[in-house]
Order: sequence, then structure tokens, then C-alpha cells
Amino acid sequence: MQPGADSSAGTSASLTPRRSQVRALLRPRFLAGLLLLASLAAAGQLVFFVGDARADTAAGHAVGWFAAREDLEPNLRAATALLHGQSSYPWYGDSVILGYAPQYTAMLVPPAALPLNIAEIVTRLLALVLMVAVVFAWARGPDGEVPPWALVFLISLPVVSLLRLDQMMSVAGLAALTVAIWAQRRDRWFVVGLALAVGMSRTTNALPIVVMVAISGWGRPAQLLRAVAGIAVVLAPLTVVAYVWDPNWVADYVHNLSVYNLVGPVKLARALMGFSGPLLLEAVVCALAGLLAWRDRGRPLDLDRVVLALSLGVLSTIISTYYVAIYALPALIRLARRPGFGRLPWVATAAPWVVILVSAPAILSSQPIFPVGLLTAMVLVMVAAAYPLLRPPRPVPAPAASKIAVVPR
Repeated sequence: MQPGADSSAGTSASLTPRRSQVRALLRPRFLAGLLLLASLAAAGQLVFFVGDARADTAAGHAVGWFAAREDLEPNLRAATALLHGQSSYPWYGDSVILGYAPQYTAMLVPPAALPLNIAEIVTRLLALVLMVAVVFAWARGPDGEVPPWALVFLISLPVVSLLRLDQMMSVAGLAALTVAIWAQRRDRWFVVGLALAVGMSRTTNALPIVVMVAISGWGRPAQLLRAVAGIAVVLAPLTVVAYVWDPNWVADYVHNLSVYNLVGPVKLARALMGFSGPLLLEAVVCALAGLLAWRDRGRPLDLDRVVLALSLGVLSTIISTYYVAIYALPALIRLARRPGFGRLPWVATAAPWVVILVSAPAILSSQPIFPVGLLTAMVLVMVAAAYPLLRPPRPVPAPAASKIAVVPR
């Protein structure tokens, strides 16, 4: 998987010979920078832990660094109910609000067969592996080398938040969309469909990419049919499982979505336009993705524009916490590969942690305050930071030609 390897971007970091990669990683300045970022991340996570522990104690819940929260754990319990032939209630159409369609809950049956505490370890390890693969895939250069600064993004606030909260499904969606983009650029349309089917677990993040892929198949009906076949291979059997488990799953899932706690632009859209507000916001994001892809209709997707669409998808998703910004990381990685943006990985990773530490008094006040406005603002800044990708990269100056003295004969 190598979506980031094209000739449209590149820095000196991408041209480092393979034999010098270890030497680059062991440079004292680089190691000192990583240590400083790791210290900021540890301090920031300590702030979150203290705030969560206080809320858990007040609610009578278990306190722990990886205490079960409303993230993957209820989805695993729902998958366990499916595995043992139990009802889909209360997971769908009742008191528990799950954001994933039952087709994707069915995908969690293999880890759900494990004891819950073991399953949560397995899913976190899988999330870490997928996150490393995604970051390295987008950072890889035309020569196949991964620049050392790719490691910096693995200490960023979205990634650390994702691992702590066990958001394996979120990174699985991003990894699947990455595979879909890779496959489209290599004309492997059946693989495109398979990957899109998995990526659509994160529907709001996936739909802009689905639009771009459809436009890239302009005038190529056979390829689009192969992609549709790939989607059907994955989703058709899962939909059968969903109907067997809950014949009313469509209405029950719509109920879940209608009462889901919205945060970010989607909350504003619902407040202004009612239930149709988030749908209109998603339509706007998809339209923008379509405009970005129009130039590439019938051709391989442009990587800079496709990562911009991934970032735009954050606007129409629920910004429940910082991990949703992982969908903006491919754009930041692409930007970091351009000349003049060498410091971007360090700044984009350090700045959010510094903001969290500065905001610690508000987060840890006697009346627990979770700065939703700050959360939304930080995620939106990460999305907006990729806007230079709208411009073509500056050409890398060619080395000056050596002057050769001409000796007269």
C-alpha cells in the first residue's frame, strides 16, 4: 500500500538513501525532538486521565487508563449478542446508541468471541498497526523510503486519543479508504469496491471518497461495475445477517442516528435546519469533493486533491473527540512532503498538546468542564491547515550546473 508515492511531491527527506535511514533516526536533534513530543503527549494524556477519572468516580464506574467508555466497548458487546443469537435490543432502536450500522457490528464478531478485556487489547494493537501502516503509506516517497518525520505524527493528539479510546473502527475505515485510493490509481477496481465497502463503516468520511471514485470512473462503466461488484461481495452477506438479527434494522438504525449526540458543525446544521441539516452538510461536502475530482474524471485520482476530500469529510462527521482528526493526517503528511514545510510535522504535533496543557485548569476545574468549543476549533484548524495543497507544489530547484573550464587548444 503506497498511496503517497508519486512524483508530484518530494523533499530531501524522501531522497535519503536506504542505508542512512537508521542514521537519520538516531540523530541527537531528532531523538530530542521525539522525546520532547512524547513528554508533551504524556502530560496531555495525564490531564485527560485525571478529568476522566473524576467523572468515572462520580458515576460509580471503574477508574483506569483504559477504562471502558462509550467507544468500541458497546459495539463489542453488541457483536457478542449477535454471536450468541441474542436480540439486537437495546443496541439498536432502544436505550443504547450505536453509531455503526449492524453490518459493521457483524464485522466485530471475531474479536467479540474473545473475553472483553482480551478483545480490547487485541483491537488496540490492531488499531496501532493500522495507524502505523496508514501514516507510513502516505509518507512514503517515490523511491519507497519513509522519511523519519513520519514517526512524529504517531505521537500526535488524534493518534494517541484514538489508541486510548480504542477507536479501531475509525482507523480501519481510514485504512480501507487508503487502500481504495491506492487500488483506483492502479486500475484495480474490484479491490476499490472491497475497500470502499469496509471504509463506509465511517459513512460521513467515506462518501466524499465514493463520489471522487465514481467521477474518476467517468466513461469507464466496466470498471465502475467491478467496483460495485466488490462492494456487493462485502455488504450483501452482511446485510443478510443484519436482517436476520433485526428485521427492522433500518428503522432502528435511523432511530439511533436521530438521537445521537451531535458535536461540531453537524450540531449547528441540525440546530439551523432540523433533521435534514446534517444531510445537507454531507451533500455540500460531497459536492466539494466532486469539484476536486472533476479534473481527474476518467483518470487516476490526484493525491493532493483526494486527501483534501478526506479532510473535508471531518466537517460532516461528529467531532466527538480528537481522534476524528486522523482523517486530516494524510493531507498534513502530503503537505509535509513539499519543500518549505519541513517543520509542519513537529508544529502540527506539538501545538495541540501545548493547547491541552494550557487549558488544563478548565478541564480539571472543580466543576468538570470539557471544552467542546476548544475541541471543535482544534480539529477544524487541523483540517484548514492543509489548504496549501490547493496550490501546485513549488518546483524543487535543480542543482547548479558545474562550470567546466574550456582549455583552448
